[in-house]
Amino acid sequence: MNLYLISQFINRNYYTYDSAVVAAPDEEAARNTHPGPYAYTWGTWTRWNGDEIVGWGILREGQQFTETDYPCTWVSPEHVTVELIGTTDREAGVICASFNAG
Repeated sequence: MNLYLISQFINRNYYTYDSAVVAAPDEEAARNTHPGPYAYTWGTWTRWNGDEIVGWGILREGQQFTETDYPCTWVSPEHVTVELIGTTDREAGVICASFNAG
């Protein structure tokens, strides 16, 4: 398994990830890995007030987010910078991540 540093420079608000080290079989898999601890997917989400947000959310399409939810904690895969940094015997997944709390 390869080790990759994934990072993004677009979404720099509170409650966002800016980078992570992930184990993945290839660059494509690393690019599509969300650094958070939950099963996230890219899609369209509905906020409490009916506004639609395009971003990452937990795997429940059409889920109603509350006023304080921040589903866009990362960026779409095409905006992720990926750098191969080594190899590992670990299974695919997030090794560590950098999160910017509010």
